[in-house]
Amino acid sequence: MLPPNCVLEPGADLSELLASGSGCGDFGHYGGDNPNIKRLIPDPRALEKQWVSSTGFVPPHHTIVVRDELLRADSELAADLFDAFVRAKDTDA
Repeated sequence: MLPPNCVLEPGADLSELLASGSGCGDFGHYGGDNPNIKRLIPDPRALEKQWVSSTGFVPPHHTIVVRDELLRADSELAADLFDAFVRAKDTDA
C-alpha cells in the first residue's frame, strides 16, 4: 500500500515530472536542461571517491524498508533479510 502522498504513473518520464514540478526529487539521472533544476551534490563521483579513500568502503546507495507490523510478527525477519542479501552478494550470479 502506497503512502497517501504517492501516485503511480507507469511509463512517466522522471525528468519531465521533475521539470514540471509533479516530482520533487530524482535519485537517478536528470536528462533535461531546465536551469531551475540542480544537483544536490554537484560532483557525486568525486565525493564517492573521497569517501572511499577516507573510510575504506563504498558509500551505501540503497535502503531496505520493512513495515513495523512485519517485524513485530517475525522477530527474525530483519536478520533473515540481511543474511539473504549477503548471500546474494557473495554469489557469482
